Amino acid sequence: MLLAGDPVVHSWTWEAMVELNYGLYLIRLPMPVMALTGSEDRSVSLAAFQALIDTLPHPKSLIFSGAGHLPPLEMPQLYARVLDEFAAAAFKDTRKQQERSLK
Repeated sequence: MLLAGDPVVHSWTWEAMVELNYGLYLIRLPMPVMALTGSEDRSVSLAAFQALIDTLPHPKSLIFSGAGHLPPLEMPQLYARVLDEFAAAAFKDTRKQQERSLK
């Protein structure tokens, strides 16, 4: 889907992002982070996805089998369910931490 667009514009996007490195910030995140990708994503390799996960201190991850670069558009119901479950678990964990800190 993404690669069906203008290849020149697509290449400009990647050229602009090549210098970005958020690693120093990601390792400091105190909360769980959900990293999601599609197994058929031709824009971000599974190796790059794994490198992101390896950078995160509390990673949760999921690879949507058969999806490309845009799982929210390709599998919206599944995507929504995954995010809902992640948010509910994160909220539950946050509540437990808050309750412990009040004791």
